[in-house]
Amino acid sequence: MKKILLFVLSLLFTVGAMADVTWESKSGWTQAKGGVANVSWFGAVTPGTTSDFYSFTEFQIMQQATGNENYIAIATGNIGQTGSGSISSSKVVAVSNNKVNPSGSEGSLHTYYFDSPVVLQGGTTYYVLFLSSNTPSGGNYSVRQGRISLNHTGYGTYTPGIQNSTTSTWWPYYTATLTPVVNVVYPIANLSNTKAYTLTTQRGALGTNGTQMVSTYGTSYSAGNFALISYEDNLYLYSVADSKFVANPSTISGVANQPGLTEDLSNVSPVTLELTNAPYFYMQMGSNGVNVSNYATGIVVNSWTTKDEGNQYVIQEAADFDPTDALAQLTAYFSIPSQLVHAINALNAKNYGSGYGQLGFTGELTGYKGNESSYIPALIKSAQNALDSGDNTQMTTYLGLVQQVLNNLTLNLPVNGSALRIKSVHDTYLTGNISGEGSNARYLYQTDADASTIWFYAD
Repeated sequence: MKKILLFVLSLLFTVGAMADVTWESKSGWTQAKGGVANVSWFGAVTPGTTSDFYSFTEFQIMQQATGNENYIAIATGNIGQTGSGSISSSKVVAVSNNKVNPSGSEGSLHTYYFDSPVVLQGGTTYYVLFLSSNTPSGGNYSVRQGRISLNHTGYGTYTPGIQNSTTSTWWPYYTATLTPVVNVVYPIANLSNTKAYTLTTQRGALGTNGTQMVSTYGTSYSAGNFALISYEDNLYLYSVADSKFVANPSTISGVANQPGLTEDLSNVSPVTLELTNAPYFYMQMGSNGVNVSNYATGIVVNSWTTKDEGNQYVIQEAADFDPTDALAQLTAYFSIPSQLVHAINALNAKNYGSGYGQLGFTGELTGYKGNESSYIPALIKSAQNALDSGDNTQMTTYLGLVQQVLNNLTLNLPVNGSALRIKSVHDTYLTGNISGEGSNARYLYQTDADASTIWFYAD
């Protein structure tokens, strides 16, 4: 059954026509008489170059009898020359799903298995660490010693080393069959709006069920294709099969906190991708981590931001994609006229309680470092651009908005002296009172980004 499961999981990755590669410390290794050591980790360098990527699901180590029954981790760091300690989960690429307690006085190969194919970069140093548990605590895994067999037949100093510096000329033995993986996105600059991708963690891949984003972990769902649409320096997650964006569950309800699929972009937050252990990227939606959960079936988007096996993703190109419709939705939503409409609707729909009246507002763009500019130049500039491009209809729309603002739009705000902030391409914010200032107060801002922001103020 395990073999069948691993075969199905391996289909999540696209493999090339290249032949498998044997990853081992030394060909022809034989155990030296009495050659054993208790170590907490040893190093291993993958074959190939950093432009190559490989996957494996089983890793074997020559070991002898020990009192410890350990899991292993494949990591990009180690704990130094010490017998025990902890390793940050952010440095751990994968952890075995089984633990091994070697038996016998003679060394033999013991196999560690992984739930999903472990993807590694070629020509890179990784470390194999022995763990007491395959679950992190406080963002760290506990490392302790395991007993390995050694060879000493003139190979020279073992590089990149093992935990016990006195055995640096003795070689451990490990082996794994590496399958070349193609179309891996690395670096992140290789992302394209014209491609669809699979996103896979060590626990499983992302998919959809028609209404929500789901995962393959502990379910019968299949991996789905997603576009990562770049628009105005932000990335938006888009389900190709459903032709919908993935919503932030902090603003739309869903089963077990799973993100819904939506055409309403007011429920959508940008995603960010942070390189952790190449080619794995940690993903957030807004300020929350996107986690393939191991305690709730599905996706959990919440404040859990510890990097682990459920939120570091391998991104792999799966198909071509036409982004025209998705980009059109983003362009329509984030245009200045659209932002004004959405902001006005959101404010008018908000219940501020009794005793608050409607306040008149004028629009003004605050200049860099407090140097105020003329009224709403962003709208006027947009109108001019429309005129230059021959789009008289769009020009009229922009100029109409200019006139509306100058005529004092009526908006709901809770108290005099508060302000509505509408960024030129991104979000809408409502601020509180302007501390210590009167009803005609003007905010002064200190960054270039603020200089491209439209503000409305209570008069």
